[in-house]
Amino acid sequence: MVQFFKSLGVEIVLVIFVVVMSAGIITTYVIASSREDVRAVWPYISDTGNYSPERCIFTLTCCTGAAIMTLIMVIHYKHVNILTSKRRYLILNKVALATGLVDIFGLILVGSFQDETSLRVIHYIGAILVFLGGTFYCIIITVVGWHIAVIHSHRQVKTCIRATICCLLLITVIVMVTTIIIAGNRLHGDDTNGEHTHHNRFRWSSSDSGYAIHVVSTCSEWLLAILLFGFLFTYIGEFRVIKVDTVVTLREHNGYAVINGNV
Repeated sequence: MVQFFKSLGVEIVLVIFVVVMSAGIITTYVIASSREDVRAVWPYISDTGNYSPERCIFTLTCCTGAAIMTLIMVIHYKHVNILTSKRRYLILNKVALATGLVDIFGLILVGSFQDETSLRVIHYIGAILVFLGGTFYCIIITVVGWHIAVIHSHRQVKTCIRATICCLLLITVIVMVTTIIIAGNRLHGDDTNGEHTHHNRFRWSSSDSGYAIHVVSTCSEWLLAILLFGFLFTYIGEFRVIKVDTVVTLREHNGYAVINGNV
């Protein structure tokens, strides 16, 4: 079994990540919309995981995705360290890894603290870490990747793709944040008696004030997620030429000799 997974190459981790996250998000969306916990057109991603049973799937998806993302980012970090020796880019690589880990922590917060709870502020903090942290991570990696392509005389096609994704990420983040604020203000402004705002927050209808802007905001969030997944998937060419071994070392203790083994 171990040899089978080795033959697949490290890029299988990227495939597993995209499959797990996509399957989990689509599953929670289908369940939530079929139970009318959210409107089918078009909820925020995290709104589909606010109520049971979809909440359990959403939390599991986020935590599993966070674990796989950690593995992906660490592998890429080690790979970049092999390809360059310039101190400036080694530092940038460390900053990228730190930013990526912040992004991952945000994903765990989003999955663990749902928006409908009294701790929704933690959910919002997690969402900010995911999208802003993820965007900055992509930008830094693009800069480092450009440097590596130059020193190794590689074509810049992949760098151009990553740069395009980064530009789209920045635009989409701005659009999403702006429309969230405008749509939220219009909904609250339309709620004169304070009785239906909580209900409308998860089940917007076309009659709600700011509905069109709300849809732009939710679609922007889905686009952000797709762009972040797509950026990580650009690692697939690099991961195909990487071989990862786990070295297990047993130190001399209680009569045991030192043993090194590759798994």
